[in-house]
Amino acid sequence: MKREMIRIAAALLLTGLALWPVAAQEAEPQPGEGTTAGSAADPAAAAAQDGDPVVRARLDAIRDDLVQLRLEQALASIEALLGDPSMTVDDRTEAIVLRGQVHASFGDFDALERDYREILQARPGYRPDTSLTPDKGMERFRKVRDELVGTLRFELDPPDARVLVDGRPVVIQPDGSLAVLGGERSVSAEAKGFDPETYALQITPGEEQPVRMQLVPNARDVVVRTIPAGVDVYVDGAQVGRTEPPASSYGRPSETGELLIASLPLGEHQIQYKKPCFADHSVRDLVTVDLLDRSAKVYEPVRMRPSFASLRVTGEPLGAKVRINGEDAGFIPVEEAKVCPGRVVLEVEAGKRIVWRAERTAREDVAASFEVTPRPNVAMVGGSSWPGELQEFADLFNAPNEVAAPSGADLTRADGWMQLELPRDTDLAFAALPPLRDGGADRWFLWSPVLRTVTQLEAAPDDFPRPTWQRTVWGLTVADSRLGGKGLVVEVAVDGAAARAGVQIGDRVLAIDDQEMTSAAMIRRQLQQAGVTSRTFRLAAPGASPREVEVSGDTSPVLLASGDRVGLPAVLAAWAAVDAVAFPDKAAAALGNLAMLQSESGNATMAAENWRRVRWGDRKGINAGTASYYLGRELAVLGREREAIDAFRAALGAEARTFTDEGPQLAPAAADHLTDLGESVD
Repeated sequence: MKREMIRIAAALLLTGLALWPVAAQEAEPQPGEGTTAGSAADPAAAAAQDGDPVVRARLDAIRDDLVQLRLEQALASIEALLGDPSMTVDDRTEAIVLRGQVHASFGDFDALERDYREILQARPGYRPDTSLTPDKGMERFRKVRDELVGTLRFELDPPDARVLVDGRPVVIQPDGSLAVLGGERSVSAEAKGFDPETYALQITPGEEQPVRMQLVPNARDVVVRTIPAGVDVYVDGAQVGRTEPPASSYGRPSETGELLIASLPLGEHQIQYKKPCFADHSVRDLVTVDLLDRSAKVYEPVRMRPSFASLRVTGEPLGAKVRINGEDAGFIPVEEAKVCPGRVVLEVEAGKRIVWRAERTAREDVAASFEVTPRPNVAMVGGSSWPGELQEFADLFNAPNEVAAPSGADLTRADGWMQLELPRDTDLAFAALPPLRDGGADRWFLWSPVLRTVTQLEAAPDDFPRPTWQRTVWGLTVADSRLGGKGLVVEVAVDGAAARAGVQIGDRVLAIDDQEMTSAAMIRRQLQQAGVTSRTFRLAAPGASPREVEVSGDTSPVLLASGDRVGLPAVLAAWAAVDAVAFPDKAAAALGNLAMLQSESGNATMAAENWRRVRWGDRKGINAGTASYYLGRELAVLGREREAIDAFRAALGAEARTFTDEGPQLAPAAADHLTDLGESVD
């Protein structure tokens, strides 16, 4: 566009027309002509004052009128535009520049002089293009400039200091000059790392005035270096960056890293160096500056010392995979694993799921031991820690995963929880919701993904033992008899523990492990104590002297009836889900109990799937027939009668029992179900 405008102006010059300064506003500032903010030579300021795009479009239309020699139309458009009080200073000045072109074209040099006065008030560094401006126009311009504008010639230290005139940033010309309106002006210079300077100067129009501004440094660049690279650097506790290999390594690996800390304030500072798997390093230094040598201070390389902690992981299940901070670290037991000091996350995986998770702080040169016992995984929704009242309850579970609270989901209902994406292997999720009224207590909710139920905790649970899924059975049944006395043995299981020890029907149990027994109920409670597999019985047969026998109990799976359970169903289900994969010898009982809990929660499909996974085989007591019986019940609920009949027939012929190996036989119940389904029982 500029080339075309110059071509037209040159043609008009040959014909005697005077469209001289058409391109004046596009001319580059000449040496000695500075510019204030908002001028064309200050791209940053000009970009900041682009003004209204509608006004810009009108200015472009006026320029087009000038190129097409529609001068009267251009002048009318300019005057109309200048009547807009909302125009920016930059747009208004641009319009006056265009008006000056029209006045020059008409030969109205008095009006042109007035235009120059307005332009220079806003742009002291403005200068028309001498190749397109007639001599009379240039004379008027020089006259106005000498009346309004003086020149400052700067000598700046540092050379890149930012200069402001009357608080507005300006651009110094390469030769150090700056055009400034005459009168008293405030001239400031500022630069990062230096104290600012401000002078009050009297600017004399038409004259040049030298200005020397030497700023006093209040900071210094420093370069820190480390071996190896990749070290985080902190100054007075705040991170300032990370050391990187120098660019001069020409693509070759460099063991040294460096970091430029620009404009570090003078004075004493603490510089800290931190990198994972290395010991922290800290130095204190006094940063000073020499006014004659302000080059960066370069420190000698800090050689970081490698640092490790040692972890030992034992417990169960043996052979389970151990991960530390997401990296494989072997299999239980792990006698020694080297890790970086600091926060570590330990995870144990069995059966393709996490069964133990903890977060700990590993300390340099300290051997830490961790005893693993599988436990449920919990997710904290909308928080990072348990309420204080639930801390003992929280100790049942692995270190929690945090989950963002969902927007708009009602966590008092199952369908609200179903909207969440919980971490893999979540056995329970907890949320503390705000009270329903001012002054009320937070509401606590547990979500069981394996039962798909929501439980509100009214208070901290006071009884939450870890279920075992197994029990020691002793092979005898006792009762209180008016004729035979208290604690009379009325049944002895064939080949059971009591029979092997010589216990007979009609014996009275006088004591167990030297504790006197006074009733059959007391005997049953004593025999149900967990963890004891051998008992000393003192017995008395009718007409015989008391005798002692040692009874070694048998281990039986346990299916907990609802009345025998202790603890919340959601928590029991969480334990069952973990133990079903963590302990092969308990897997069948854990799965069976999980299926029973799911059935009671109305999840017949899930219960049936788990009963199909139970593997008890042909053992006596609780066996494959037990699983078939319970599977048949779920299939019947689901309306799959043919499959239910097959399952009940399998249970009928298996001599299966429930609850324990000495519990009730299931054949009569299986026969009743078959009859209900219209099947004959032979």
